[in-house]
Amino acid sequence: MIHGSLWRPAGLALLVSVLVGAASCAHQPVVSEDPLQKEASIRQLLELTDSLNQMRMLFLIAAQKASEDQLKKKFNLGEQDTRLLTAALAETIWEDVRKPLEDGAVNIYAASFTHQEILDIYNFYQTPTGRKVARTAAKQTLQSMQMIDHAAQDWKEKMQRPGYGVYFMERVKQKLPESLRKHLEAQDSLL
Repeated sequence: MIHGSLWRPAGLALLVSVLVGAASCAHQPVVSEDPLQKEASIRQLLELTDSLNQMRMLFLIAAQKASEDQLKKKFNLGEQDTRLLTAALAETIWEDVRKPLEDGAVNIYAASFTHQEILDIYNFYQTPTGRKVARTAAKQTLQSMQMIDHAAQDWKEKMQRPGYGVYFMERVKQKLPESLRKHLEAQDSLL
């Protein structure tokens, strides 16, 4: 016997929504887990989200940051020539690493998501919110990298303060198992 409250308007609406939801789930197409189809969907997702161009931008910024000062000194160049050389080197390196990075991204997605989840993500990125996420992801990543660089620089400066290095190493020692701490102390290492 069905409980009487189920037939009240709110209960009936709940029952109808459950039945409709169950019926719509029953008619969901089954997505093939064929690796080639999954890979093709992932590559479409990477293209839709402009992921490779964003990786390229981040790569070029990192390459420039890592090599600009060295190139300027090594070749005795001015600022503009150093930037031109750095950009040309970074672009040429990008040409060599683009395919392995793209394949790596495909492998990461393939290992992390089912084919259906890839399609769900693709559909999300076709929405206005998804397009905004895709459009701003590289900027957010770059800002995060800059914050990490800033925090690392602050930490390096903090380590130079008198007494902080000793205090820091004491904190490190507290996190080590006693056997490792004793072993390192016996070797007169940094701890």
